[in-house]
Amino acid sequence: MNRMRFEWVVAFLAPLLLLAMNNASAQSPGETLGWTQYDYQANGATGQRVALDGDGGLHFTWMNGDPYPSVRHIMYVYIDPYGHRSSFDLGSGGFPQIAVNTQNQPGIVYHKQDSLIYWTLSGRYHVPDNGAWPALSIDRNDRSHVIYAGSYDVILSYSRSNDGGPTWTSPVPVDTLTFPSYTITSSPVSDKVSIIYLHPYDTSGYYNDVYCIQSLDGDSWDWQNGKVNITNYDFGALSAGLDVDAVYDYNDDLHVVWNVGLTTDSLETVFLFHYDQFSESIVEISHLTTPWLPGCDWGTWNWQICKMSIAATSDSFLAVAYTEFNPDDCSACGYANGEIYAQYSSDGQVWSAPINLTNSPTPGCLAGDCDSDHWSSMAERIDDYLHIFYVNDKDAGGIPQTEGSVTDNPMLYLRYPVDELGIGEPEIIPIEFETLGNYPNPFNSSTVISYNLEKESLIRLDIYDITGRRIAVLFDGVQEAGWHFIMWDAGDATSGIYFCRLETADKEYARKITLLR
Repeated sequence: MNRMRFEWVVAFLAPLLLLAMNNASAQSPGETLGWTQYDYQANGATGQRVALDGDGGLHFTWMNGDPYPSVRHIMYVYIDPYGHRSSFDLGSGGFPQIAVNTQNQPGIVYHKQDSLIYWTLSGRYHVPDNGAWPALSIDRNDRSHVIYAGSYDVILSYSRSNDGGPTWTSPVPVDTLTFPSYTITSSPVSDKVSIIYLHPYDTSGYYNDVYCIQSLDGDSWDWQNGKVNITNYDFGALSAGLDVDAVYDYNDDLHVVWNVGLTTDSLETVFLFHYDQFSESIVEISHLTTPWLPGCDWGTWNWQICKMSIAATSDSFLAVAYTEFNPDDCSACGYANGEIYAQYSSDGQVWSAPINLTNSPTPGCLAGDCDSDHWSSMAERIDDYLHIFYVNDKDAGGIPQTEGSVTDNPMLYLRYPVDELGIGEPEIIPIEFETLGNYPNPFNSSTVISYNLEKESLIRLDIYDITGRRIAVLFDGVQEAGWHFIMWDAGDATSGIYFCRLETADKEYARKITLLR
C-alpha cells in the first residue's frame, strides 16, 4: 500500500475519527472496535466485513444506528500492521461489504435508499443500478466485482469496475433469487472469479439449490450456459438453506460451504456442507440435531448452524467459522444465544471436530446482560490467525425483526491462532481402508470396507452420496476390538463419488470411494 498516502488520508479525515466508544463490555473474547444498536448485520449470506491486506493490515466495516432506529451509518476501522487503529463514519447506508486491492487499499460497497455506493480512499462512486444487499470481490488485477439483489429482491445482478470505482459495466441479470443468499470470490493465483448463489427449484421459492457461475479471466462470463448446479437437490429430501460462502485456495481450487435443514417429527437437523470444485465432491462438515422447543427461537433468517465464512491459508489449509445456537442457552426474551464455532481441514475432505471460539453462554439472561455472539464474518485469507469480526449482541435476536430489545452491542475482532485450532478436541482423521480381494476402489457393484478398532466400541458405519444424503447404514451397534470387514452392495446406485463414514465412541473417520458402472 502507498503508506504515505493512506496516512495523509487518515489525517485529512481526522474530524471523522470516533473518539469515544460505548462502554458496553463482553465476556466473549476479542477486541472492541466499536459498537452498534443495529445488531442485525446480514439477511442471508454473511459476506465479507473484514479483510486482511498484503501488509498484514486489517480492514473492518459494519452498520450502526445510533440510536436505533435512526438512519443507519456505515462504519470503517483500519488497524495497521503495528496495531494502530483509525475509525471513521462514512455516512448513511446499510449492509456494507469490504475487500482490499493489491495496493492494500479498501473498497466498501453498501446500499443507500435502493442505490449502490462504492467507497474508496479516492472517492465515493455510484454503481449504475438500483439494488440492495451487495457483495464484493476485488481480483488480483484490481477489478471490483459487485453482485446485488435488484428488481425488488428477485433478481441477482452483476456489475464490474475496471478502474476502482469511477466507471462500471452495464448491469447484467444473473438469475432469480428468493432471498439475498449469494457471494462472489476471486482467486489469489489466477484471474478466476466465481459467483455462488441459492436458486429456487420450485415455485414456492423456499427450496433451493446451490449454483455457481465462473469466469476464467474475470472479464468474460457465459451467463446463459455457464451456470453449474452444485447440489441438484431438485425436490429431494434436502434443500439449501439461508447461507452460503466461497473461497479460492492457493491451488486455484474453489471451495463452497452452505447449510441444509431437515425436519423430522419434533427434531430439526441442520447440516453444514462443503463442495470442492477440483474433485467435484460434497462432504459434510458438521451437523446439529436439536428438538423444536417452543419459547426458544433461533431468530429470523437463522438456523442452528448459520452465517458461515470459509477462508484459506497460503498452503491451502481451510477453515470455516459459523454461528451455532443451542436450545439450552436461551435469553429471557426467548431467543437463543449464539456462539462462534470453527472447523478446519487440510484437504477439504476430512474436517476437524467443531471448536467453540467464544464459549460465553448466558442462559436466562436479561436484555443488556446477554453474550449472544452472532453475524460473524471471517477474512478470506489466513496468515497465522483466523481474523473474525462479529456482533456481541447484548439481547439475543435481531432487533430489526422485532426480536429482543434495543441494546448497545460491542463489535468484536477475534484474532484466533491457527496453531490452537483443535487443541483439546477430538479430530476427525482419515481411516486407513483396505480394499480386499477383487473388490477395488473404484468398484463396479460392491466393495468391502475394512477397519481396525483399538477397543470394543459402539460404532456406526454409513454411506453418503456427494450431496450429503445418507443412503446406506452398513452397521449400527457394538463391535469388539480388531479388524472388521463389511461389504457394501451398491445396488442401483449410479456411478459417482460416495463417502463412507465411521463413527466410534470417541472418533470419526471418513473415506472417499468411487463407483464406476
